[in-house]
Amino acid sequence: MMTESLLRPDIGIMARVRFVDGEFVGQQGALLTHYLQIANKNRLFACVFDPTGVDVETGMVSGYVLTRRDGDATERIAKVTLSVPNVIYDQVLSRKYETARKISAKRQYLRKHAVIFNDGYFNKWQVYEWLSEVQELEEHLPKTFRYSLTRLRDYCSLYPVIFIKPVHGSLGRGIIKLIRQEEGWQAMIRLKHSIKETKFTSDCESIHHHFLPRTERQPYLLQEGVALLEVDHRPLDIRVLMQKNERGEWKSTKTYIRLAAKGEFVSNLSSGGEAFAISWLKDELPSTVYQRMRKQVKNLVKMLPDIIEQKAKRTLGEMGLDFGVDQSGQVYLLEINSKPRKNVETTRGTIELVERALERPLLYAMHLYASSHRELRKGV
Repeated sequence: MMTESLLRPDIGIMARVRFVDGEFVGQQGALLTHYLQIANKNRLFACVFDPTGVDVETGMVSGYVLTRRDGDATERIAKVTLSVPNVIYDQVLSRKYETARKISAKRQYLRKHAVIFNDGYFNKWQVYEWLSEVQELEEHLPKTFRYSLTRLRDYCSLYPVIFIKPVHGSLGRGIIKLIRQEEGWQAMIRLKHSIKETKFTSDCESIHHHFLPRTERQPYLLQEGVALLEVDHRPLDIRVLMQKNERGEWKSTKTYIRLAAKGEFVSNLSSGGEAFAISWLKDELPSTVYQRMRKQVKNLVKMLPDIIEQKAKRTLGEMGLDFGVDQSGQVYLLEINSKPRKNVETTRGTIELVERALERPLLYAMHLYASSHRELRKGV
């Protein structure tokens, strides 16, 4: 292993790292390599590291950098020992992993010795509480409450469609959809690799007791099921990737439609959903409805990132905003994702947008680095 302990990277990309035979592997493998390549292109000293590689006793980090051997033009990934990076981009995509006991002390250490952005995940209920305080957003928020049997009874009497969502869920897993039918209720739950359906012919108490092992194990919330647009009985939503640029300004990097796979009620691409340019909806909607929808989305993406960052009281560099649209063009905020997933390839978008989505967090990291050094100089 190379040792370069006197060096301190400008940027650290913190992730759950799997490194085998000289390359990153697993779900984020190609992304992590790409981040290092983009950093090199921009002449930024970056490393990739796993939080388990942080030694709080020595203040050193075991990580990976892109390098070349003398006289060799081929880049390779090398494992090195470095000082804690100046700025850290949190790309740990597993809630379970980031909250593991072996990680928590190391993350606390990093927070004291580096600037971290997109640290951790959002709590869906907390986000709803933040946004429900903003009057301009009221019409865009489906009615939401913490899950309880009393609230479930209320929802069953008020709405024909109800969603029961895990407060700390991601990728659509664990979401339950209830649909009122003549003979009772149909329940569908999104599991890791499939959907399970159950019929209930009695009152909502039977639904509550059926899912009690889940709702007791982790917090859930109840959400009004809004009658959103579907195409060929496939639900759709709008994903907007918001990121800060090299000046620390929020910008919309990508806006696209996510169309759920057949038989699905969540539109996540990880569950087989398809991505389309937002202009694809022009052929699916009347012009006035399409224009109303575009105007509302435009207004919401201007407001939401700053509101969320101020309420969260932490530094954010990107977020995914998910919107639903009804037949009239009314837009509803369905979810805000603090760690929107990205890919190095695209089948429907442009490679330029892919590159921009990967480059912007690194350029924003350099903005944070420069800003922190200016503050230090002021204090001298």
